[in-house]
Amino acid sequence: SIVGVARRTEVRGSLGPVDPATGDLERISRVDINRLEPQMSSPLVRFYLQLVEPRDVAELPLTLPVPEPGGGPPHLSYAVQWFVFAGVVVVGYPLLMRSTARKRHAQD
Repeated sequence: SIVGVARRTEVRGSLGPVDPATGDLERISRVDINRLEPQMSSPLVRFYLQLVEPRDVAELPLTLPVPEPGGGPPHLSYAVQWFVFAGVVVVGYPLLMRSTARKRHAQD
């Protein structure tokens, strides 16, 4: 038997990814039955079934494999970028204020 949750067709809200209006879809952002039906050889029902996999309690907790060490954390370059931005602000703002004050003093 198949165990699942019956869901209505999904429609795009004001935000979110957009599926192409025409053509065959290889990937979908949401289950829009009206958009998918032209690709199918037979008519679709107005709902879809979200599969619920039964799990044996003995399998829990699931153990994940240890990640392979890479070339450093992926967020390291992002962190360095923000420290550089902070340095530009700390050094650049006083220089800008000094330059502005000199120009005003020269005009007076």
